[in-house]
Amino acid sequence: MDQTRRDAAWQRIEAALTRLDAAARSRSDAATLELRLLEEQERHQALRSGLRDTLSRIDALIGSHAPSTGEVGPA
Repeated sequence: MDQTRRDAAWQRIEAALTRLDAAARSRSDAATLELRLLEEQERHQALRSGLRDTLSRIDALIGSHAPSTGEVGPA
């Protein structure tokens, strides 16, 4: 009977360790995904900034080539 109890206890311990291992992997996966999200947000922000700069330059070029009569666009 003692051996049966010991075996049952070890099974419970092994099951608990398996659950802990799975939880640790889940946390690690979540941390990895969070890091990727932050990297993507930084990348997105840099792209937006670059696009804003490019649009400003295009605006400046259009302004420098616009007729001096004050007209905007084709008549």
